[in-house]
Amino acid sequence: MAKDLDIQDDLPFQYRHWRLQRVGWWAIACILAAGLLGLFGHHPFSRTTAQTQDGMLLVAYDHFGRAASDAEVFLTVMPPKQEDGTFRVWFDSAYLDAVRVGSVSPLPLRGEGRQGGRDFVFQTDGGRSTVLFSVQFHTFGIIRGHVKINDGKAVPITHLVWP
Repeated sequence: MAKDLDIQDDLPFQYRHWRLQRVGWWAIACILAAGLLGLFGHHPFSRTTAQTQDGMLLVAYDHFGRAASDAEVFLTVMPPKQEDGTFRVWFDSAYLDAVRVGSVSPLPLRGEGRQGGRDFVFQTDGGRSTVLFSVQFHTFGIIRGHVKINDGKAVPITHLVWP
C-alpha cells in the first residue's frame, strides 16, 4: 500500500536524524544532572571543605558560582594562644583581587596588609571561632587563592565561576 503513495523515502537521512535526536536527549539529561549536582550555582553538592593537617583551620565554601553573585566562605578556627587575645586571618592578594569582600561576621578589630595579602584581625577567647566572609565574584573562570591563620600553613581555595 505504501508503494502506491507518491512519498519519497530517505532512510539514511532518517536514521541520522534519529541518532542526532538521541544525542540531544543525552546532552539535555547531562546538563540537568549537572545543574542538580550544583555545577551552576548554590547547591549542597557544590559545597567543599579544606583544612590544615593540624586541624587549626577548616574552610567551607562553594566550589561553583556565577560572576557577580554572592558566595560565603566559612572559616572554623582553633587559634593558638596569643598574648594579645587575637588571631589573624590572611587572604592572598590574588584571591582578594578576584572577589569583593562584602561583609565579615564577626566584625574584625582591624585589617592590615601583610606578605602579599591582607590580614583580618579578630578578638578571641582562645576557643574555637567561626568567621563568615561574604564575597562577590568580580571575574569568571577559575579563581584560586589561599587563606591561613596567623603564620600557619595556607589552605588553598578554588572557585569555578560561570559567566
